[in-house]
Amino acid sequence: MAIVRVIKDKSNPYVMLNKTCLCDEKLSWKAKGLHSYLLSLPDDWQIYIEDLKNRSKDGRDSTTTAVNELIALGYIKRTPSKDEKTGKFKGGYDYEVYEMPIEVNESREINRVTENPKSDKTEIGKNPIPENPKLLNNKLKLNNNIYSLVIEKLNNLANTSYKSTTKKTQSLIRARVEDGFTLEDFYKVIENKVSEWQGTEYEKYLRPETLFGTKFENYLNQRVKFKQEKTTKEEIDFYPNINFETI
Repeated sequence: MAIVRVIKDKSNPYVMLNKTCLCDEKLSWKAKGLHSYLLSLPDDWQIYIEDLKNRSKDGRDSTTTAVNELIALGYIKRTPSKDEKTGKFKGGYDYEVYEMPIEVNESREINRVTENPKSDKTEIGKNPIPENPKLLNNKLKLNNNIYSLVIEKLNNLANTSYKSTTKKTQSLIRARVEDGFTLEDFYKVIENKVSEWQGTEYEKYLRPETLFGTKFENYLNQRVKFKQEKTTKEEIDFYPNINFETI
């Protein structure tokens, strides 16, 4: 996510904002607060809807509504994320946050995916942007933040203690992102399999090697089953030839 500010004083611990958004009567207080919060974040902060909703009492739907308000009025621009080297779309979105709103039509380029996407340099519309705003690069990239978010989610739900710095784990997550899957997809897979396997004989497979492997897409699209309270010996003996390491 890129953030366009009027003033940015790195030595100042306080947040310095243009008041345009705060005085915009077309915005809800929720959207105004979220906008101020986004502008207060460090330059290298990676922003995800799932992460934002975990930082307040609002749920995912409420957080998404606030983001969409800001998009509709030009305070946020959202575009499909693409690989910087190949130019191919890789899933997810890149965001730009503005202190002063850009043209509304420009900000509504939300879900349009074209063969020749626009440059990262945004052409500013009718609403003026102060001269020489500093554009801070904060795009959805493969970095330590996405690794830590995924593993933190797994550890919290499955009561495990995996490390996001493990090379094998990072390799699995990176492979799935390169396939076009998003952070929300990782969260859904984790939630699906924890719901199905926790408290059963398969709980030991709640691990990165299994969840983020080649069956990731199957896990993502499966219908969540209610887990059995206990797997009986008869049930286990009924499937003696199954290699559960490949599940």
